Order: sequence, then C-alpha cells, then structure tokens
Amino acid sequence: MGLRTRPQSGGGMPGAIGVAGTDRRQGGILARRLPPLEKIRLIEQMVPEIERDVLRQRLAKRKSLLGLCADLGPAPSAEEIDEIRHEMWAGFPREDI
Repeated sequence: MGLRTRPQSGGGMPGAIGVAGTDRRQGGILARRLPPLEKIRLIEQMVPEIERDVLRQRLAKRKSLLGLCADLGPAPSAEEIDEIRHEMWAGFPREDI
C-alpha cells in the first residue's frame, strides 16, 4: 500500500504533504510507517501549524480587561468607599499615643 499524497492548498506550508482520503487514525498509522528522516520532516512541517493553532485558541479565549469585571456591576463611588471604611474602623480599639 503506497502513501497517497497531495500538495496542501491555501494557507498550508509550501511543499507540505497532505494525506488524501484518510482520517486521523489512518494518518497516524501512515506516519508511523515513514522512515525516521521523513518523520522528522513531517514534524518540522507540523510544528509551526500547531503553534499557530494554539496561539489562535489562546487569543480567542482571552477576555478584554473591560469585560473581566462586567458581571460585578458598577464600581462603588469614593463616598461609598469612605463610608464603608469608616463603618469598618468604627469599632476598632484605638490607643492614642
């Protein structure tokens, strides 16, 4: 059984080889049958593509800084903060020095 290949189209790497008519499992089986040097070449072709995919996924999952606290509602005003701070410290024992 020979390896049926086709050049990748579109955004693929120049000279990259794609496996036609196979699913992932069959592609893995075919990759295992390659000689060691061809395996290295295959890995060298795949690594940049995998890195781009991972970067795209990370960027897609990232929320904007403005959106991180959006579910918390409006921020307290300076007056509200001062009032709460005063209430918190009101019962704190103090010793005048």
